[in-house]
Amino acid sequence: MSDVQFVLAPGLVSVEFEDDPALVGVDGLANLLRASTYPGLPDWVNRAANRLTAEDRRDLELALDGFGSLFYEKESERRWPSFEALVDALEAADPADLMDRFFTKLCGMGSTDETGSEAAPPDRETLLTDREAFLGWLDQTWMGEELDRDLFGRVHELLQDPPGMQRFVVAILRRMWDAYLAADWPQVRAQIAANLAAFRKQHFRNLTVSEALRTVTGRELPGAWEDKLGAINRLTFIPAPHLGPYLVGMIGKTTARIMFGASPSHGATAEPETKSAAPTMSRSELLVRLNMLGDDVRLQILELLVQEQELCAQEIISRLELSQSSASRHLAQLTATGYIKERRREVNKCYSLNRARIEDTLNALAAFFQKR
Repeated sequence: MSDVQFVLAPGLVSVEFEDDPALVGVDGLANLLRASTYPGLPDWVNRAANRLTAEDRRDLELALDGFGSLFYEKESERRWPSFEALVDALEAADPADLMDRFFTKLCGMGSTDETGSEAAPPDRETLLTDREAFLGWLDQTWMGEELDRDLFGRVHELLQDPPGMQRFVVAILRRMWDAYLAADWPQVRAQIAANLAAFRKQHFRNLTVSEALRTVTGRELPGAWEDKLGAINRLTFIPAPHLGPYLVGMIGKTTARIMFGASPSHGATAEPETKSAAPTMSRSELLVRLNMLGDDVRLQILELLVQEQELCAQEIISRLELSQSSASRHLAQLTATGYIKERRREVNKCYSLNRARIEDTLNALAAFFQKR
């Protein structure tokens, strides 16, 4: 009897649409910091980001990177009716509760030692009183390009006075909101309402995760999400106009929430009860994809991956003689645009070329010039 191989068919997911104005507002502030790195964001985001002073940028980094765990609850069941309501709740919270929340998150950040075993964090008292222990733990667990030790040294300083820390963070959030986003937000909220109304009139049934993502957002499933979304049975989509063509994923064990940059008319053309094809690529999406090809370092990375089936980040850094921060930035951009796929191989991030994405871009460009 010949061997028989069984391949598990992709599971189907339920699709929902949700309004989360507080989460979208916080992420809107985060986009002021992303604007210099990710091309193709909406003009109003870029205009606000261009007005950001050096001092305000540093304060915003301190609030979002340093203390985001106090209010940027992407996977929380709590929902606030507005950004302002979230900040009001942060101001009214007990400082001791905020400290508990901060250290619970900090000590829950995973790390591995030299043998690959999970490393235990220092106890809370050590983290609070020993600046070097605090920075050392963050060095092991930080998911950014490189830990900003000056910024997190300031975080450690503020942690010594919980009520003062609370006042400081609240003041930054209110100032940033009023100065950079408040004026545009009524239009943003109107756009979100229109998006939700359009999508909720449709039926998205009998779809896999990748089909749902493609149908709703026009985006292929990012390679880095494939393993994480394997057991998902419910997808919740949150329109977030500030994101443009990008996605933000909040992925749990069986559910996932996806923020996506729906356009004003996004969702208005899909036929009910059908698996609609991916919408025609918008000019903004095409612009993002082409801009990704307009940098010599990114082209060198793509050329290298044409020649190799897969390379880990350190191999790319070595071959192209890049700095860690430069390589991380370019790889993140190429991954976000879908030109390359990312996967974990033990403790390393490894990358391969997504040829389907490149062909899709070339086809979209050809279709653009064939328009009548």
